[in-house]
Amino acid sequence: RVHGKRGIVEVSEETKLVTQFLEKPAITETNSRKACPAFYVYKNSSISLIHRFLDENKDLPLSERDAPGKLVRWLLDCNSPVYAGKVSGRYDIGGLDSYQETLKHFESKI
Repeated sequence: RVHGKRGIVEVSEETKLVTQFLEKPAITETNSRKACPAFYVYKNSSISLIHRFLDENKDLPLSERDAPGKLVRWLLDCNSPVYAGKVSGRYDIGGLDSYQETLKHFESKI
């Protein structure tokens, strides 16, 4: 089985809700070609869900709980709404300054 290099999302065109998240799927597993970069924005109200995810998965190996895509899949399994949007351009977050600059950019879009 040949895996892709990126996570893929399936998104409702009407609502922009993520309906499926696939971690590096084989090309035959989905028709979607919407790659999901490891860039996520969470509302403050999501913090309790993140803590719950970490608590429920604390005994799993690090590889099973460390990738952000694992959290996205868990949120979908909990029927928590996850939205997707198109991002153009490239954001290189290599340190605190570039992270804060990118965060300001996206906060102005929400």
